[in-house]
Amino acid sequence: MRRASQWRAGRLRDAGPTAVSATYDRRSDRVVVRLSSGIDIGFSRTITQGLETAKPAQLDPIEISPSGLGLHFPKVDADLYLPSCWKGSLALGAGWLLACLNGSAAAALPLNPLQP
Repeated sequence: MRRASQWRAGRLRDAGPTAVSATYDRRSDRVVVRLSSGIDIGFSRTITQGLETAKPAQLDPIEISPSGLGLHFPKVDADLYLPSCWKGSLALGAGWLLACLNGSAAAALPLNPLQP
């Protein structure tokens, strides 16, 4: 079983960029991830399930998984799987995401964020 999961992680790692560093920027209130491609990606903690109620002091340090595909925030015991983030799934579940949006924005979204 472990061998299969290592194989899948290797394929994902080979198929796209992985995290090489991750920090929390207090000034912008964003998590910033530097990818192996050299691109920096930033996202708001307030729209990220597991981080939405975290205080700034709880967002440091950020640990990167050995595969480079995951982030762990030990002070709040939250994990993010980066391939899901790339697909726009920072908020795991449409209901949670819709609860974060105001009524007009939510009305414009499909219930399943993966549907066009």
